[in-house]
Amino acid sequence: MYLEDRSVYFDDDDWAEDAVLDGVPVRVIYGAPGDTGLGGPGMSTDRPRALIQAESVTPEPASGDDRVLEFACVTAARATQRWRVRQVLPDGTGMATLILVAHESQA
Repeated sequence: MYLEDRSVYFDDDDWAEDAVLDGVPVRVIYGAPGDTGLGGPGMSTDRPRALIQAESVTPEPASGDDRVLEFACVTAARATQRWRVRQVLPDGTGMATLILVAHESQA
């Protein structure tokens, strides 16, 4: 597996923001539906997603339940604070994409 130090993208001065994944503080980069910025040229999805360092998340939840990702605030690009993590897609470079769906409490 190719591992590059991508921690610079998660610094306070760049694109990342604080969030909580199942009670654990993490740094993620949020991607709105249709935004191609996270997946490279031409890669978009109709689902919101978050980019995270793969070491911060396991592909499957330990309990078998859906995980919850929660942001501190609502922004213009992100209309809700709480998300269920539908899928974890590690990319082999030390990063993973979290495919998100609105949490039932905010749907």
